[in-house]
Amino acid sequence: MIFLPSALSYGISPIVISEQNLLQGSVLEKEILLAKAKENIPVTVMFNTDNNEINEWITLDRGNPFIFPENTEEIVVKVIINVPKNAEFSNYTAHGLFSFLVNGVLTKEMAQQDSNINFEVRLPLDIQLSVTNKAIKKYVLDAAKFPEGVEHKEDEPLIVEIPINNIGNIMATPQINAEFLDITRTQKIYFYNLKSKEETNVKPFSFKIISFKLPNKLDVGRYWLHFNISDNEVSPNQIDDIPLDIVPNDKNSSDMKLIIISIIVICGILLLIIIGYIIISKINNKV
Repeated sequence: MIFLPSALSYGISPIVISEQNLLQGSVLEKEILLAKAKENIPVTVMFNTDNNEINEWITLDRGNPFIFPENTEEIVVKVIINVPKNAEFSNYTAHGLFSFLVNGVLTKEMAQQDSNINFEVRLPLDIQLSVTNKAIKKYVLDAAKFPEGVEHKEDEPLIVEIPINNIGNIMATPQINAEFLDITRTQKIYFYNLKSKEETNVKPFSFKIISFKLPNKLDVGRYWLHFNISDNEVSPNQIDDIPLDIVPNDKNSSDMKLIIISIIVICGILLLIIIGYIIISKINNKV
């Protein structure tokens, strides 16, 4: 986060959007964090650069200009860059500014017509882009993990998360197979294949944590979860095995207790019926 010396109550992070190897017609999305002192008045914000061509490529998810809500210290603004399908293969740079107008109303037309508008603060955001005709498929998988604080109970699905950072300019499509191994890692118990590509697809220049459910066919005990990562077009990195402890399922225990109690009750009723039958038979014999 950078704060301007002349306006320490305002900040921006990051201060540069830099992306190489953009394809014609591609879309790049970057999140920018804007911060200001908590004030009880709304602030109007507008973004513009010194490059008219780049200005035509850029939109903001909040609109441009937009209102920084009152009594709010931080907001996230998504900068969306739409590269034209006929863009030249070249490098593009622009020096952008987020301009803040406190306690005032502003439209884009007003800003274009009147250069004397007194913006209280301007925060820099530089744009550095490169457009190419070369498709690049490259992504990195981080360590797999289970959600924190979650116990793995028998007969309940297992939730697994794998972060994927797509640093290429086309879709990342890793194929993931999960294998359950015994504690010695010498015996494969069973495996599961993520069949749906939608589960693992990651957009270009994007970071995504994919989360999926694995069927749990394991008994109580300790195991290892192993992943095989493959791709028809590239050789993705492999990720480490993760330990897995399966604990007894309280629900199963409760169900078993109910079954045992039911059996005891039924046996008690049958026993009473038998005893009653014997007593009635003896009385009839005496008569």
